[in-house]
Parts: sequence; structure tokens; C-alpha cells
Amino acid sequence: MKVEQTLQERNKTHGDFKSQACTAQVIKEAIKLSPNWHKMTSAQREALELISTKISRLCHGDPFHKDSWHDIEGYARLGGDHEQ
Repeated sequence: MKVEQTLQERNKTHGDFKSQACTAQVIKEAIKLSPNWHKMTSAQREALELISTKISRLCHGDPFHKDSWHDIEGYARLGGDHEQ
């Protein structure tokens, strides 16, 4: 598959990249301003950032895209499975 085809498909499921990226960055910045951000493990912070991207994709693209919902569930589990 050519890159152009992939980008066209992703635009359908994830929405316009530039718009989606702006929303994802706003969500991530809000999370990073929270008082607990620096108390979290790297895995917890990464999980929240990836969940933020998925939320943004659902808001800009196909809100019924099951893979995005499934990924959110998986990242939440990974972020919650940690040792202090």
C-alpha cells in the first residue's frame, strides 16, 4: 500500500491530521499541568498521552471506530498496571 493510500484511509478514521493534532496537544498540555503529572510513572504518563491522542481522533474522525476505543481500554490497563 502506498503512503498516500494510508493517509487517505487514516483521514477517514482519524480526521484531518493537523486539526486532530491541535486537539490532542491541548488535551496533553492540560494533563501535564495537573498536580500529579510529575508523581506518575513513565508508563502512566505515556498511557495518558496515548489516550489523549485516541480521544482526539474520535472527536475529529469516526467516533464509532472500534479500534480507537479498544486502544483506549488497552492503554488504560497498561497505565494502571504499575508498581510504585
